[in-house]
Amino acid sequence: MPIAQGGTTVGFQLGKHWSCLQVADAQWTPAKEYDVDWVVDHTPAMTVPDAMRPIADGIYAADETGVLIVPAAGKDRQVLSLLFRPLTARADAVQQKVAA
Repeated sequence: MPIAQGGTTVGFQLGKHWSCLQVADAQWTPAKEYDVDWVVDHTPAMTVPDAMRPIADGIYAADETGVLIVPAAGKDRQVLSLLFRPLTARADAVQQKVAA
């Protein structure tokens, strides 16, 4: 996800769709280096779970309001890469998809 302006904190409302998920990796890459060469120094991104309880290393049980917050990594334009794995879909999210 490209972040237009550096210094921007990002939040992902993951709990709305999944009650259990794994957060495997999060990293920042300077936008100017992202398009040129994939072999660049990535900066690990700090993640702050809110309304998400850790149940194992990197695995969270999320309330419906669960948000994963990623604080800003500097003032330059950045690209945020977030690798997560949904483990259990929230029942109402599945019903909404079937209804559509």
